[in-house]
This record gives sequence, C-alpha cells and structure tokens, in this order.
Amino acid sequence: MVLLICDSIEARSRAEVKRETFDPKAIIDETINELLEDGQLEDVVIRLGDLQKLKTALAKELQGTYQKRVDYAEAEKEAKKDGKTDKDI
Repeated sequence: MVLLICDSIEARSRAEVKRETFDPKAIIDETINELLEDGQLEDVVIRLGDLQKLKTALAKELQGTYQKRVDYAEAEKEAKKDGKTDKDI
C-alpha cells in the first residue's frame, strides 16, 4: 500500500514540477483521494494517524527533492544592482 501511494505521488510530482505547479501537500492529498475513489485502497487497513504520518513524511521528502536551487549568479547580479558588496551576499 505504501509503495503504491509513493509510486503514484512520485509520478505525479514529476509531471507537476515540469509544469511549474508544484505543491507537495496538494499533490499528496489529491493522489491519495484519487486512489481511494478508484477503489485501489479498499482492502487496506491503516489508521488515519498513520496515513497522516505518511503524508507528512512524503511532503518533507518531496519538498527536499524538488526544491528550487539558488541561482548564485543571478543573486550576485541582484545584490550588485541593489548596491550590496560581496560580503553582504
């Protein structure tokens, strides 16, 4: 069950990142709701607290995996434009 959820969320998150509409919590909630509606989790026995723990862990992992990286060259240009020195950056 956990692998099914993780696999579905990973596939969906890759698509969302490419479209730049990435919201980890929304992706997780929507994916789990779709799996429930589709009946794929009908025979699964899991407590709601455990499901919430899974959602929290997955959200942290997705945020870390797909976080935007700092463009240091762009940040340096902006800092110089604002009159900041290299020590201020």
